[in-house]
Amino acid sequence: MIPGVHIYIDGVIKDGDKVVRKVRRQKGHSFVKQFSQYLLASFGYCLVSIKDITAASKTKLVSNPRITINVNGSSGNASHGLVVGSSAAGVAITDYYVNTLIQHGITAGKLSYSANIIGAPTSDATSNYFIITRVFTNGSGGNVSVNELGLCGYDGSYYYCFARDVLASTIVLANGQNLTLNYTIKATI
Repeated sequence: MIPGVHIYIDGVIKDGDKVVRKVRRQKGHSFVKQFSQYLLASFGYCLVSIKDITAASKTKLVSNPRITINVNGSSGNASHGLVVGSSAAGVAITDYYVNTLIQHGITAGKLSYSANIIGAPTSDATSNYFIITRVFTNGSGGNVSVNELGLCGYDGSYYYCFARDVLASTIVLANGQNLTLNYTIKATI
């Protein structure tokens, strides 16, 4: 494995307890500008301007370098944690959210967002990783297509997108199916 920080995406589509299809593991290439800006602010750099998910610039003046960011989105919250969208447009470093968010809900074109689950970190001789998981359920009455995935955080005031990926192939969820997505962040030396 190449040293660095890597993202991997995989998952499974189920209809009740029956596995319909596995989402093949793919490497993410998606840390966007806000990731490095927020990291810079958390390292104690004094002034950083970061776009939130509405594209509004927020200036972070850091007097205490201990900054926390919550990526553990609660049930029904499509503003932070893992979020999904329908756009297949390529990723740009300046992306500040998924291009076309699939809203939380049970009407046409929407998915129900479960709470995120963040697994405990796991280490071996050369790497450390953790997995963020979220289940999206289709109760819309029709098909919903998922093409993009984002990882967003909340700092107590604003929501920020730190990563956005376009999936290798479109995931079509039929009514009644659910999609479990796993987002693995792995640091390797």
